[in-house]
Amino acid sequence: MAEPGHEDGHEDGYEGPATLVAGPARVDVQVRLRGYFQPIDGRYHWYGRIEPNEDLTGVVGSGRARAVLTTPGGSAPCELSDPDPWQRYRVTGLSTPPFAIQTTPAGQPRDEAAAPEPRNEAAAPEPRGEISGAAQQPQAAAQQPQNEASGAPGPAAPLPSHVRVAIIGAGFGGIGAAIALRKAGHTGFVVLERAAAVGGTWRDNSYPGCTCDVPSHLYSFSFAPNPDWTRSFSRQAEIWDYLERVTDRYGLRGKIRCEAAMTEARWDVSRARWRIRTTRGDLTADVLVSAAGPLSAPALPDIPGLASFPGPVFHSAQWNHDFDLAGKRVAVVGTGASAIQIVPEIQPRVGRLVLFQRTPAWVMPRHDRKISGAEKWLYRHVPLTQRAARLGIYLSRRRPAPPPSTPGPRPRNAGAPASSSGWRPRSGPPAAA
Repeated sequence: MAEPGHEDGHEDGYEGPATLVAGPARVDVQVRLRGYFQPIDGRYHWYGRIEPNEDLTGVVGSGRARAVLTTPGGSAPCELSDPDPWQRYRVTGLSTPPFAIQTTPAGQPRDEAAAPEPRNEAAAPEPRGEISGAAQQPQAAAQQPQNEASGAPGPAAPLPSHVRVAIIGAGFGGIGAAIALRKAGHTGFVVLERAAAVGGTWRDNSYPGCTCDVPSHLYSFSFAPNPDWTRSFSRQAEIWDYLERVTDRYGLRGKIRCEAAMTEARWDVSRARWRIRTTRGDLTADVLVSAAGPLSAPALPDIPGLASFPGPVFHSAQWNHDFDLAGKRVAVVGTGASAIQIVPEIQPRVGRLVLFQRTPAWVMPRHDRKISGAEKWLYRHVPLTQRAARLGIYLSRRRPAPPPSTPGPRPRNAGAPASSSGWRPRSGPPAAA
């Protein structure tokens, strides 16, 4: 593994091979990265260059693009800027870097979560304003004790022996529960995350067309609006980046223990507490909160002959970006939210596509659009307008659907032809190829 560098006075860094995922594309690259903790905004800033790569030029082109960079030390969302004259792309990111942290700011305790919860502690001040890439970290969040230079939840941070509350999972549910505890003045909690970063389903799913089917202004915390959503229905990388920034905003890095999958939890009646076993050790807790998500474990269907199928087989939550679908015969099983996004995205590239479905689904127009710069400016400078937009979306989606006898436009059944995308789901077995 490449050794960290020491340029520009920034001791943290990484040089060597990495993988960049930008939309459906996955590119192997060579990177030179550096980073430092910025005490002014309380966040970790990292940056670097990606060596010239023809595959990357074809994927990103010129301009800016969001992506996920993975090195042997971890993964992190990032932003790519215009290439320089030598076709080297600049990459920047905030919060958790994709490499090990070497330095620790003076005065920062190593393990905040292990400390006992103070008695009669006043509720922590709530950060004000929106969550955006340009927003500064509030002073209250910046002063939260953290365990590394960035407050990143690295494997080096030990598990506390006992906490008041243990939260399982660092997706939307787990991060929301942690924020609620912090607002109420509780500090004796820990978030146990089995992966190497926060994000939950938006970290794990990267299949082609991965998008939220709930409007962006609604699919976010009401107390942490994001004025910088780029589309009315956000893409996977943008939602993951939002969760990373919310985690920083509320000073949760020191409370999160990554790569700590819970393997067992038993209630100890004699001591009235939970005994929790993880892949990084054991701990006890008075309260156990499960925010693991009901569909967090991918499962392939039990179909006779599937194990002996000679071609590649993979779940949408474990998409194989190394396999090129161009010109291939592809079968998709299921018509859930993932399939509705995947099928139109890959259909133009494959040779033949068959969708197997048990029950035809109703497919309604999503009406996705790009959010204009003027709207973003208004949401940032007049936050009440974004809250009004969120309320309007919420109320409009609570309206009861018209009865079947009501005249007017009807949603299209997934069993009917979809001439706009050129594919038609199939309820039965495919015709002979």
